[in-house]
Amino acid sequence: GVAAQTRGKLRCQSRAKPRLMTELDKAYLAGIFDGEGCVGYYNATPTSSKRPAYHHAAVIITMTDPRIIQWVKEITGLGKVSSSIKTKPRRTAYSWCIGKKTDVIAFLSIIRPYLKLKGDQVDVLLAHFALEADYVQRHGSVTPEIVESRQQITDTLKRMKREIVVEGVETRRAGSSIH
Repeated sequence: GVAAQTRGKLRCQSRAKPRLMTELDKAYLAGIFDGEGCVGYYNATPTSSKRPAYHHAAVIITMTDPRIIQWVKEITGLGKVSSSIKTKPRRTAYSWCIGKKTDVIAFLSIIRPYLKLKGDQVDVLLAHFALEADYVQRHGSVTPEIVESRQQITDTLKRMKREIVVEGVETRRAGSSIH
């Protein structure tokens, strides 16, 4: 890959072709994602005043072991790897991120059957994408109702991240409040 250093961050991009994933690979990816990953649907500020605000999905896995992050990049053939270089006593954090909608859908669909903690969040986002694709395909544009729906999904995912659901038992993270 190609590496570049910018403002304390190391970015590595490669055009790796994905390996054929085994069921064990998919399950391992799901475990990594459940423990160290996040999925979100975020408000984005347009780069031009002529362009309206929009939403975008992202999947991120962050950890301090670069070998796992590089393996995720290689096995999926998706996304980019970056690092945030820290000084002692903090450790450098390595991240793998995908933000292209089709890549997000593909990755989440592959690991969904194996998720234990974040399955509900993934289900919400994938269901939203399916409904939106059907609507836009039939009507040809994004309406104010779709924009409102996108904001509701953003808010729902933020709320869900404060909750932990394990095998049907709902708990709350320490110090969080659910309204």
